Amino acid sequence: MLRVILDSSRDPRLNMALDEALARLARTPVLRVYSWLPPAVTIGRSQDFPAAVRLGETRRRGVVVVRRPTGGGALFHSSLWEVTYSVALPRSHSAVEGLDVASSSALLARGVAEALRSLGLNASVRGMPGGGSAALCLERAGSSDVLVSGKKVSGSAQARLGGAILQHGVILLRLDPRAWASLIRGAEPQAVARVAAGILDLGVSASWADVADALVYGFSGLLGEEPRESGLSGEEVFLASRLLESKYSRPGWSAPPWPSWL
Repeated sequence: MLRVILDSSRDPRLNMALDEALARLARTPVLRVYSWLPPAVTIGRSQDFPAAVRLGETRRRGVVVVRRPTGGGALFHSSLWEVTYSVALPRSHSAVEGLDVASSSALLARGVAEALRSLGLNASVRGMPGGGSAALCLERAGSSDVLVSGKKVSGSAQARLGGAILQHGVILLRLDPRAWASLIRGAEPQAVARVAAGILDLGVSASWADVADALVYGFSGLLGEEPRESGLSGEEVFLASRLLESKYSRPGWSAPPWPSWL
């Protein structure tokens, strides 16, 4: 069974806490599809806030900055023009058993590619098993990039948490290169527009709900599991609340209150 959680828009810090909680408690595969309110910039677990993000601009725009439990680079999450997913499953699951991070990242990205193909897009995964580790930022190639017409429309990042795999990523609906460049250091509008696009920008007509349903189709087929819609369990909510308090709401995981002139 693939547990499917079609979630609401949540605070970015809670989104990250929930993804980690789902992985740490995963007994069967779980797919959560969600969005962000307010908008966010997430950074990889090893990145430095001031080096990666224009913190003064995030403060001015009301954008929350939070560290992911996974690697990769800084990523802007719009509240309107993005569908975000996380998939958590035991490392012993037959689809991923014995695979390293790069190989399993590329494999799981096939679920996203299949979802987009079901919407009429000619999507493919950039990476091949054995390739480099996945990166979430738009201007960095990763083994789990999903491409349409040569443009990156989805990227993801992975972490191994105990006996489980967590992979989460985005499907861009629309891309605003200037917003990216204003919030993330080193992101030039021309470079972002050259390598990435939103699926609506590429001519597909699909709502957030359409993309969410497509992700259920893509991942249930990839994992060979029957989907069953579910809510968050009490155990998952409790662990996420503990992680939110002890980790994701604290300086070091969420951006500290830097002066506005930074």
